[in-house]
Formats: sequence, structure tokens, C-alpha cells
Amino acid sequence: MKSALTHLPVWARRSPLRHWLLIASLSSSLAVAEVRMWTDVSGRKVEAELVMMQGEFVYLKTQDGKTHPFPLTRLSADDIALARRLTPPAPSGVAAARPVNLTLEQAAERLDRVVEAHLKAKGIKPNPPLNDEQFVRRLYLQTVGRIPKYEEAMAFIADKDRNKRAKLTDQLLTSPGHTSHLFNYYADMLRLKTRVSEYISGAAYNRWVKQAVAENKPYDVMVREMMTASGNTQTNPAAGYLLRDSGMLLDNLSVTSQVFLGTDISCAQCHDHPFDDWTQKQFYHLAAYFGSTRSAPDYGMLKQGLADRGLAWRDNLTLVAEADKFQPIDPLVKPAVQRFLHASAHHITENPKSVMKLPHDYQYKDGTPGEVVEPKVLFGNAPDLTKFDNRRAAFAHWLTADDNPRFAITVANRLWKRAFGRAVVEPVTDVNDLSTAAIPGLVQLLGEEMKRLRYDIREFERLLYRTRAWQRESSLVSIAPGASYDFPGPLLRRLTAEQIWDSVLTLILEDPDYFNGQRDYTEWEKLYSMDRGTVTGKELTERYAKLVELSSKDGGLFGWPREDESMRPSGSPLYIDPRIKAWRLYGDVLVRASEITQPTGGGHLLRNLGQSDRELVDASVMTGSVPISLALMNGRGSQVITKPGSRLMNVVDQHKADGPKVEAVFLSILSRLPSPDERSAAYKTIRQGGKNGFADVAWALLNTREFLFVQ
Repeated sequence: MKSALTHLPVWARRSPLRHWLLIASLSSSLAVAEVRMWTDVSGRKVEAELVMMQGEFVYLKTQDGKTHPFPLTRLSADDIALARRLTPPAPSGVAAARPVNLTLEQAAERLDRVVEAHLKAKGIKPNPPLNDEQFVRRLYLQTVGRIPKYEEAMAFIADKDRNKRAKLTDQLLTSPGHTSHLFNYYADMLRLKTRVSEYISGAAYNRWVKQAVAENKPYDVMVREMMTASGNTQTNPAAGYLLRDSGMLLDNLSVTSQVFLGTDISCAQCHDHPFDDWTQKQFYHLAAYFGSTRSAPDYGMLKQGLADRGLAWRDNLTLVAEADKFQPIDPLVKPAVQRFLHASAHHITENPKSVMKLPHDYQYKDGTPGEVVEPKVLFGNAPDLTKFDNRRAAFAHWLTADDNPRFAITVANRLWKRAFGRAVVEPVTDVNDLSTAAIPGLVQLLGEEMKRLRYDIREFERLLYRTRAWQRESSLVSIAPGASYDFPGPLLRRLTAEQIWDSVLTLILEDPDYFNGQRDYTEWEKLYSMDRGTVTGKELTERYAKLVELSSKDGGLFGWPREDESMRPSGSPLYIDPRIKAWRLYGDVLVRASEITQPTGGGHLLRNLGQSDRELVDASVMTGSVPISLALMNGRGSQVITKPGSRLMNVVDQHKADGPKVEAVFLSILSRLPSPDERSAAYKTIRQGGKNGFADVAWALLNTREFLFVQ
């Protein structure tokens, strides 16, 4: 029998909207559904049954069992009226309209009902609930990115309050550790770098992202500010998003689409997508919203800006020559001074005369090389350009609008993966086909919750961690490529590089958050804010000298000062470096991963553990390897953890008897008490090792898989 899909109109077969599919099984129990002929405004017909209406789309199930979204605007008036009259109720657990007054418990219950109904339908038994020991460890790792301290684990386990889980969640989500940990996630997603290039600093932008997390700025507001920012990062730090890919706005657009729309159109930048419906012309239509934007130094616009103020532009060579007269510059240093000047010229500007054109090698019949393209969106409702100051502002409005069918779903799907180890729709950068969703209707419900909460990321996290689904034991399964996961509980997964690093800090230092926010790049970055109409050779000389001084004093923007071994106390590898007021362990600076240069340099433990180099979106690695095992077994950090003076050994020394000492080691590292067999093995190790026996027990636990994984 010929597939009914062959009868679909061309606009339905070719449009990328065909990927906004609902799982066909959603309609399998709808008694009102019947097969009938549907007609579009051009008279083309398709035989299908109505599944549901959602927003501006009607979902029709064709005879081949597939469900397709049809824009209401393309259906005949009679069919639109019929669809509205026959629209069946939404699937169980998914509300057709967005409730606005749900309590947190009611919202969590809605999510759990969808998950549990799916498990029941498939005959899958949910994983057992977490006990308190498992919960406290998972919650600390999930919210603040580190294991709980001994006292924190003890206090929670001993607490008899029925609401203690909710209270601890609320406490941790508003702590400095949460800011640090969520920043690490954004850093991987947004490819944050302290040093973007030889010319561009990312420090101010990174600080802006961290501040946005700390103040819980709504996600849609944060994204709009990044998309619409102009100027440089010293005057408008959000401009760092576009300056991250200075001079490569098309590449930046590909990243934007992946990160915020869950739509991978990167192939279409050079040619029609081989596996999807995106065409190269569609890519350029979307890029036309940035046709007038410049992210590399646009000297013409900068000169015009000065001319409007009655000032003349002072070029690099003239300024360097003037500085050389004021104070002779070593010929080998002059290129560096010129690069310093060039760096100060990086601004996001708008040139209204610029337009987007098809590339010179464009080869398709729907356009010609060099043809001007007008801005068009990929899906959803196009913004009215007359209502915005520029096209980029219109793009930002469309991107973050509630009626954009991808924005809320994409971030909600991302955060579900962050909490459960697996997204509802994989991969998170390409959610075109919702028919691949692991649980029908769940990702739509998550998107609705994100909008209901007005893109409050902290509140959305609180919702996920309140669910029964999240508070179940992890599944010890390996998901084959292309296979789905049914979420009887979160997936067992390895700690991120940052979680391992920050957990090691927790076992060494009394307060792993002691340095958060202490390193201030403001003075350093102000040096780049030069008014090119008034700056003099003398001022340039002074600014560059200050740059050299700061770099020498604290490593400047791109690192830390070299270790001065004369500052290290005799017999103690762990000490405070007075220059930076931070703990050092041999050469390593012991601060949270979020406070270190982004990303760390090659050879640093964080990179060995899988921290991303920040060249690609979500490029961190969380698989095991021999170098990772060796780094933990033989690294300086694990050696110091088991030495007198570390936080762990201080906790052990607080107890007199061997039993409490052993319990302190287990609670500090694994957040649980030892089993009888483990206790017996620990006592044996202590008898054989004497005073060093407790250090041997700690070292053994640090090198277990249990320490390395989120249970």
C-alpha cells in the first residue's frame, strides 16, 4: 500500500515544520479521531485523522502512522473550524492551557504523572527511591557541584524534619556554590574563554554571565541582552557573546541556533543540509537579521562615531610613533603595543548600509551569487521589523518569544539532561524531530513549565529536583546510540571535571568557596577602554606599562603568577600565596573551577579530567580513562587529602575511637556510613598501617568508582 505521506502537499513534506512531530501514540486512544480528507488553501488534500491542536498548528496523523504539524494558516477555513470543534483533550498529564497558579508540588506531580504513566504503559518498574545518604550526595553534586562536607552530610542524615529535602534544596540553590556550578555549565554551553584571542578578553563577559546566574536573571532576558548588546565588553559586557566569534557572525549564528533553538543548521551555512530540510538560502535568510552587524573592528563606523562628536580617529601607527617619542619603545615590543591598540577597537556596531548577500559560490537555482537576501525566520511568527531599532533586535525578540516553538523547549530539554543525565530528546543541539522523544508529551510539558515560570532557571531546577523521578536511584545501564531511555530514574554518570576538582577541594580546604568572586579583572580590562579620538602617546605608554605590571603581579588576565617557592613554608606544600590571597598546592592554585582561567591550560588536572577546550558547544568529556585514574591515584591533590592538615584528616582527628574515625572517612568521601564488610576491611587496614591506616582507607575510597559517579 502506498504511504499516505506521498499525498502530503509539498509545503508539508519540505517544510522544517514537519519535524515538530508529536508521538503518534498520543492519539492512539482518542475516540473522537476519524480519518478524513483535509484541504489546504491551495486545494491540495491529505487523508489523515486529527490528533490535536496546539498553538498555531493542527497535528494530523496520516495512514503511515506518522504525525505531522500543519500551520492553521495553510488549512481551509472549513477545516480550521472543524479542527477547533473536534480538538480532543490533551494527553494525560499535559495541559492544553498553561496553568498559572500551580504550587511547586502540583507542578512536580504533573511531571511525575507523565513519566510514571509512560513507565506503566511499557511495563517498566521505577527505580527505588533514594535514601537520605544517596540524596544528600546527589543534591550537593547537582546544585553546588561538590560533595557535601562531613558536617553537612551528618546534619542532613540526622535531621528528622519531614521537609528537610525541600529545605536543603532551597538553601543550596541560593548559595554561592550554586552560582559557581551553574556557571560551569554555561561556560561549556557558551564556550566561555577568559582569553578569546590574542586581541579579545572574555573576562568581563564571563563575569557578566556569572553575575546573571547569581542574581537569577530570567533566561530569556539574559539571551536577549546577549543578542542585542552593542559596544565593547568594558562598557557592555553582554557584547562578549558576539565578540566570542569576532568577525565570524555566520559561525556565531550556527552556535546560536544549536544552543538556543536546538536546531543544527551549521551544514546549511555552506550547502543544503544533506539529512534535513534546511537549505543554504534559509540559512542566509536567517543570517540577514545580522546583515548590518559588525563584530570585528569596523574602523569606518568607529571613525564616523568620532566624527559625530567632532573628533578625528587616531590610527595605530600614529599613536605608537607618538608613544615612542614620549618614551622609547623596544622595537620588539612595538608589535605588542599595536596589538593592544587593535584589541581596544573591537566593538559590536551596526552599519545600516550593510546587507546580507548570498555567497559568491552559491550554486542553487533559487538564488544567484551575491544576491541580497531579506531576513526570514526558520519557523514560528516573523517579527515586524518596523517595531525594532534594528534587525538584530527583531531577531532577539523572535528568538526568545513565548510563541517561538523551540526556545522554551530547548532550554528545558537541556536542564532535564543536566539533572537526569539524558535529555528527553537527544541530542540537545538538534531537537527537530520531537517524534524521537523518549516520553511522549514530556518535552512539551517541560517547555510549558519553563514559560509558566517565566524562564526562572533556579525555580525550574527546584521543580526538577522535587520530582519523584529525580529522587530515585540511578540506572546502571548503557544506552546504545540512537536508543531511547525511559527514565525509571536518572542515569548513572561520571562527575564532570569541575565536580571532581571542586570535590577534591572540599576534602582539602575548610571552605572551598572562600575565593569566589575575589579575582577582579576590572582594573586590568579598563586599560582597553581607550577613546581613540583623545588618547595620547603618553596615555598609551602609561596604559601599556600598567598592563605589563598587572600581568607580572597576578598573572594578569590569562593566568596566575608563577609560584615563588621562597613563599612556601618549610615542610608544607599547602600555603596561602600573599600575592593572590589564594591557597596553593605546589604550583596549583586551589580555587573553585569557576574561578580559574576559562578554560584551564593544557596539563592542568581539570583538562586531564575532561574539561572542554571551549571550541565546540558542550564539548566536555565525562568518560573514564587511564590518565584520569592515574591523575586521581597519584596526583598531588589526592596525596595532600591524606596528609595531616587537610580538612579530611582534621575531621578524622576530631574523633578518638577507630569506629567514628572510619565513619568520618566514609561520610566525608562517599556521604554514607560503611557497610559491615567495609568496616571490617577498614579496621584491618588500620591495624596493618598504624597511624597511616586512615590515610590508606581514604586513598582507597577516593579511587573507587563510587566516588567518581553521581549515584
